[in-house]
Amino acid sequence: MKKHIFIFYTLLLLSCVSTPQPTSKSKLPRSNKWLNPQGETFAINQKWWKAFGDETLNSLIKKAIQQNISLQIAVQRSKLAATSLAEAKLKRVPGASVSLSKESSVSEANSTQKTFKASASLSWESDLWGKFSKMSSANLAEYKATEADWRASYLKLIKDITINYISLREYDEQRSLLEKALGYSSDLKKIHQLLFEKGVEDKVNYSLEKAENLRIQSEIIEVERARKVILNQIAILVAEPEGVQIPPRKLTSSLKPLDFPKDITANLLERRPDVIAAELRVQKDFLMSESTRAARLPTITLGLSGSLANESISLLTQGWAAAIIPKISFPALDPQTKINVEKQDINLAITKKQYEETIVKAISEVEIALTNRQAHVKRMVLERSRLKELTDADEKNALSFKAGVISSLERIQFQQQLISAEQQILNFYSQELQDTVTLFTALGGGWDY
Repeated sequence: MKKHIFIFYTLLLLSCVSTPQPTSKSKLPRSNKWLNPQGETFAINQKWWKAFGDETLNSLIKKAIQQNISLQIAVQRSKLAATSLAEAKLKRVPGASVSLSKESSVSEANSTQKTFKASASLSWESDLWGKFSKMSSANLAEYKATEADWRASYLKLIKDITINYISLREYDEQRSLLEKALGYSSDLKKIHQLLFEKGVEDKVNYSLEKAENLRIQSEIIEVERARKVILNQIAILVAEPEGVQIPPRKLTSSLKPLDFPKDITANLLERRPDVIAAELRVQKDFLMSESTRAARLPTITLGLSGSLANESISLLTQGWAAAIIPKISFPALDPQTKINVEKQDINLAITKKQYEETIVKAISEVEIALTNRQAHVKRMVLERSRLKELTDADEKNALSFKAGVISSLERIQFQQQLISAEQQILNFYSQELQDTVTLFTALGGGWDY
C-alpha cells in the first residue's frame, strides 16, 4: 500500500512539472554575402594589426595585452566561473561531518565527572532527476561564456588602441598641414596689408585674411589639445597612469592600408565572441530552468550517522550507536520552488531576446562598417583625382608666376587649394583605416587563443 502511495505522489508531481521546449538557435543568414562573391576564403590573421607596418603600434598593443586592467578583470571573472563550476560538481559528492566535545559535571559529593562525546555523519542525495548534472552543465556553459567575454574584451582592446593610434597620427599630419596653411595665410595677410597701406584696396581683404589666420591658429591649438587627449586615452589602455610619450609622425607615412577581402559572408559572425557568449548563456539558462524543475521532484537522501559518549574516549566499545537513515522529501510542496521555476523561465526568455539582439547588432555593425568604408574609399579616389588635377595646374601656375603673368597673391591662393585637398585626402585615408579596423572587429577576427 505504501509503495502505491509513493508512486501516486510521484506521478502527481511529475504532472505538475512541465518541461520547457529546447531553445531554438537563431539562424544567421548564411547565404547572404555582403561583398562580391568570388568563392574566396576569408581569414584574418590573429595579429592582423601588424600588417599596418608600424612598430610603435605593435609595441603599444603588446604592452596593453600584458597590462590592460579591463582584460585582467575579464581573466578573473573567468577564474571565478571556473570556481563555480567546481562548486557545482561538489553537490554530487557525499557530504561528511565530524564533531568532538568534552563535558564536565560536578556531583553532590564534589566529584568531577568528565564525559567525552564524538559524532560523525555522512549524507548523499541521489541525482535521480538530473538536478545536479544540469546545474553542473549550466555552470560549464557560463564558464565558456566568460572565456568568450575575455576574447571580446581582447578584440575591443585591439580596436580601441588601433583607432586611437590612427587618430593620433592623423593629428600629427594635420598639424603639419595647418602650419603650412598658416604660413601661406601669413604671407597673404602681409600682401593685403601692404596693398591696404598703399591705398590699392580697402581694408576688407586684409581683415578677412587676418581672420583666416586667427582661425588656423585656433585649429592648431585644438589639434594639440586633441592629441594630448588621445595620448591620455592610450595611457589608460596600456595601464600607464604616468602617461606615454609618442613622437609626432605623419599618418600616411606610418600606417599603410590593409588588403581588403573580396568576399565577406554573414556566417563569419558565428565566430564573434559576443555572439558565442550570448548563445552559451541561453544554453546555461535553459539548463538552469531544467534544474529548477528537477528540484521540485521528490528527492531521496541516504544518511549514515554514528555517535559515541563515554567517560573515557579510549573505551570505544562502550556507549556508541549508529544508524542508517533514508529520507524522501517532496520539494514541490514548498511554494518557493514553483516561484524559482517561474523566475528562471523569465531569465531564459530574457536571455533569448538578448541573444537575438546580439545577432541583429552584429549584422548591423558589419553593414555600417562596410557602408562607411566603401563610401570613404570612393570619396578618397575622387579627392586624389582632384588633387592630381590641382597639382598639374599648380605646375603651370608656378611657370606663370615666374613669367610674371600672375601675382604672388594669386600664387598663394592657389596653393591654399592644394592644402585643402591634402587635408580631405588625409581625412578619408584615416577613415579607411579606422573602418577596416572596425570591420575586422565586427567580424570577430584577430584574437589569440
